Amino acid sequence: LLYAAHRGSWRTGAFTGTATSVVNGITVANRFKPETTYDFEIGAKYNGDLGTMPTTFNIAVYDQYIKNVIRAIYTGVCAVSGNVGKARVSGVEADLSIRPADWLQLGGTLAYTHARYTDPIAFLNNTNYTFGPYGDVPKWTGSAFFRLSHDLANDGGEIALRGDFYAQSKFYYSNAAATILPGTNIDGYHLIDARLEWNNISNTNVSLSGFVKNLTKEKYEVGGFALGAVNAINATLPGLPRTYGVEASFKF
Repeated sequence: LLYAAHRGSWRTGAFTGTATSVVNGITVANRFKPETTYDFEIGAKYNGDLGTMPTTFNIAVYDQYIKNVIRAIYTGVCAVSGNVGKARVSGVEADLSIRPADWLQLGGTLAYTHARYTDPIAFLNNTNYTFGPYGDVPKWTGSAFFRLSHDLANDGGEIALRGDFYAQSKFYYSNAAATILPGTNIDGYHLIDARLEWNNISNTNVSLSGFVKNLTKEKYEVGGFALGAVNAINATLPGLPRTYGVEASFKF
């Protein structure tokens, strides 16, 4: 399947009665315009065989344009909502799944995202505020997995082992790291998960599994609170430590 798509949408504007600004000598409630966006996307989807191996493959290339981007604008010890001029987000996303043998499945995903402010200025109270780099968007993300399976004799069910790997590059957890919030970036990280399953035990529709997430005890951060412009404190959120457990399920 080859396809092309075009979409448009918007996010409503509003006002805040408890926050005010002065416009031409008149005190008015803080207000911000609607955010509007449109994008273009082309892609391909494949579901069939690669030689003798069942295969699915998807790829998409997109380009998104955003106007009047709604952001928090820090004005001293407080913040109000406002509009940054323009932004653009371009990228490529792909995923693949292939089965070289009945007992083996391999797959993965890859995404490249180029997000930036093309007009990085927000205007409030006769003052320009400069934004950038674009926050909360790693440039690269990707994952890979394998799944090994074996059917037990005498309708004993299926034993399966799955391993997952995920990685992403660094990103900024504020939208003003280049100006009033320096140092608000988080390093890239990677995670490894594993899962062992016994499915449809003795043909009873009962399944048991055990899992481990963050197998290697990776220490990483997933986001943050960029309040340095208000109270001189920027804080980050740690990711989950190694976690393990068991699950039981019944299909009916």
